[in-house]
Amino acid sequence: MDIEVKVLVPGDSWEQLRQLIPAGTDDKKREVWFFEAVVNGEALLKSRELILRARTNRKKNKADTTAKLRRWIPNYDAILQAWTALEGFKSEYDAGGDPSGVAADQDAGGVPAWSLTIEPEDPADLFKLTDHDIAVEHLFNHHQRVLLEHVWPQLPWGQLKPLGPIDSVKWAALHDLSIEQWTIAGETLFEVSKRGEKEAAAAIAADIRQHLTALAIPSSGNGEGKTAWALKRLIHAQPS
Repeated sequence: MDIEVKVLVPGDSWEQLRQLIPAGTDDKKREVWFFEAVVNGEALLKSRELILRARTNRKKNKADTTAKLRRWIPNYDAILQAWTALEGFKSEYDAGGDPSGVAADQDAGGVPAWSLTIEPEDPADLFKLTDHDIAVEHLFNHHQRVLLEHVWPQLPWGQLKPLGPIDSVKWAALHDLSIEQWTIAGETLFEVSKRGEKEAAAAIAADIRQHLTALAIPSSGNGEGKTAWALKRLIHAQPS
């Protein structure tokens, strides 16, 4: 199984991180949005490890939506085999904010992440997310909705509102690493990641740490992951 090992890096580490990006490397700029039902300051989907996200690139007139869950579910192997047949489906072990950077599994004490990403033929509605009356359910296709409703059959689609935008920039870096920067209201977080086989998770994590340590770059050790980091700030910025 393919995995993505991720390590969060503090936002003040740019001068060191940029040394990992070859000169002339193109950056991939997008806006990231989440869809949430916020009750008493709590993100209800995230509390169940469910994520609905959109990414937009106005310059290229492209966008995509992702439905993602991070948890074990019954009959995992059988359901995984069925979902894998869908284009845009990805099964991975997401390290999130784990300080070790190791994406774990049931044997190692963690959970897998499943996601289904779709690029709509007409992305027009995804460029109108500042319209908070938008019908979020219609931004996601049948399979994306089923993936999350398998976990939460009564998912409150009607309560979901767009939270964002997050300014995202991503680079392909040396040593097969990827570096992504998220910025919200002037506050920045970096994520350094690398893909590989599940069985190699510990070795991949050690490889990332080695490259960061060589440049005196600490991991953030915030223990929450990039999505949780973003949602806290987006919710705090909402009008009371």
